[in-house]
Amino acid sequence: MTNAARRRPKTTPPEPDRGTPELRAKRQALVGGGDPALSAHPLGVLLARREIDDDLYAAGVRYAFLFGKLFGRTKIVAHYADALIGTRDHTELSDADAARFELALRDCWLAMAPLGPKAKRLLDDIAIYERFPSWLLTDRKNAANGVDRGLLQAALGVLVAQSSRDPKRRATPAAPDRTASRAAVR
Repeated sequence: MTNAARRRPKTTPPEPDRGTPELRAKRQALVGGGDPALSAHPLGVLLARREIDDDLYAAGVRYAFLFGKLFGRTKIVAHYADALIGTRDHTELSDADAARFELALRDCWLAMAPLGPKAKRLLDDIAIYERFPSWLLTDRKNAANGVDRGLLQAALGVLVAQSSRDPKRRATPAAPDRTASRAAVR
């Protein structure tokens, strides 16, 4: 046996879904033919169903990440930190990092303010608290569901526009907006 045969494979194969047949069917129905792994989070379900695109998904995950860094972990925070930022160090935040994350989160809140409190509450429920809205779990279409879908997409779109001002898409927003956001929050 050669050394090459004894080495680990370069990539690990995807782990099969070991749930019961009923749970597998439920996850598959939830994502509508997409990747069942995305059924763990409402933003993932929206992405799998193509109700939001990759940029809107990333903006929602970034928003949950910022909230989780400041106020406590959410499930999605660990995935975002490991995958997009490349950190596995979960130590206490320095004062400078905490201030940077707080400023970025406040900028997100200020960017969403024109949409009203319902948009923020809807985004918080879905992205941070991982609550599946009723319209995501049913196939019934009515006017209220369409309004909520549109409001969620508008809130995520505002966050995409807000985060795209920073070319590296880090937690800190572009410099000119900092003074305006600090004055508006006070």
